[in-house]
Amino acid sequence: MYWIVLVVLLALTGWAGAVDEIMTKEQVKLPHDDIVLKTARHLRSYGGSPGRDINTNFSTEDDERAIEFTKLAKLDDALWRIRKLDMKLSRQMWIHNNNSPEEVFNRLRLSKLGIDIDESRKTIQWFRFVNAYRAARGSEEFSTYLIYEILKRKGMLSEVKIAELFQALAHLPDLKNLAEMVQNFQYRVWIAERKTPADVARMLMVRISGPRPIDIPADPRYTILDAYKKVYSSVHPTP
Repeated sequence: MYWIVLVVLLALTGWAGAVDEIMTKEQVKLPHDDIVLKTARHLRSYGGSPGRDINTNFSTEDDERAIEFTKLAKLDDALWRIRKLDMKLSRQMWIHNNNSPEEVFNRLRLSKLGIDIDESRKTIQWFRFVNAYRAARGSEEFSTYLIYEILKRKGMLSEVKIAELFQALAHLPDLKNLAEMVQNFQYRVWIAERKTPADVARMLMVRISGPRPIDIPADPRYTILDAYKKVYSSVHPTP
């Protein structure tokens, strides 16, 4: 039985490569305003005036600091290559069958994970499917808003848990760009809701100033807070 499965997987690998080539070609169709730039992100202010330069938590300084492994990164690193191939073929089959991200979200039963969503390989599988889906269909078919919305509505996750999830996903190289884009969207939601850095600090249950724990890099809440401070000060500069 094992050999039959192996032969089937090898036969499908050729088809998988063809799908990869299609997705790569489609990638260039992503709209410019949905691409995360490493240096500067220009957002239009809510009053309609020209956008200010916004560097979120993905600034050059943050890119250069040592990155600790998250639980998701450890889970992904521990996967055998044959299992990763199996998961990749599943994603490509879902795209071939025109399954939507919401359908796959339900199929993987991610809503049952709750606060443990950042401790499951199913989460990695879904976000990689979303990445492939957006590459194949176009990012407008499943926007950053819809990703954020499904985590709120179907996943029933808090703002804090969503923010922490994006921080964890950003440690996976192939999901870093997507995680940054959706987290940028979340920060814009907070700006629209007139949340101040002090509000976000209370929400995260951390200090906004004063002494901090020595193991700050291991606590994503401080990274989130510092990132939001940059976003907030860019939109509301101090005179």
